[in-house]
Amino acid sequence: MLKKPQALLMDFGDVFVYPTFGGRCINPYFASRKLDRLGTAAPPWTQDGWSAMVIVDRGRAFDFLSWYRPLTVSMATVQKPALQELRGELIWKLARAGTCPALHFKRMEFEKIGVLPIDNDKLRRAFPDMRPGTRQAVEDISIANGLSVGPHVPAVLMPRPGEPLNLSRGRPYSTILGIEQILSG
Repeated sequence: MLKKPQALLMDFGDVFVYPTFGGRCINPYFASRKLDRLGTAAPPWTQDGWSAMVIVDRGRAFDFLSWYRPLTVSMATVQKPALQELRGELIWKLARAGTCPALHFKRMEFEKIGVLPIDNDKLRRAFPDMRPGTRQAVEDISIANGLSVGPHVPAVLMPRPGEPLNLSRGRPYSTILGIEQILSG
């Protein structure tokens, strides 16, 4: 039982990079990468790329349980991205909210590379259906569930804004073209 509110480990506008394997982030429920497998015959999780996220919302359910909502780049890259490389015409997808206790933060190997000035009004216009992460906090649903990107997440689920939606593979993520869409200034 928690005796005090969970610490907020990430804040609005914090930009993180994290390792990926085929677009999948590290599963923080495993004590090491070697134990993280897609199946019994699958090889262990082995880094082959990088992704990036910006925290666009965060809070505490009932002033106690911490949650975060990341906006991720849509595709993993081979090289670790620098902050300036995340500007321009990249597709960003709004991920599901989730929890991130300190142990998961460490296991997922998040590396903070900067802070971007998020404009809350622009953010809400870009993502009008964005909801708080109360349910995810109460049900202890990890932020890891929303951090996978392409190629693991099919491109059809991360359409360029304005393109017709293809619902054949499920409900597509909300996306923006360029992080500048939600920055102040």
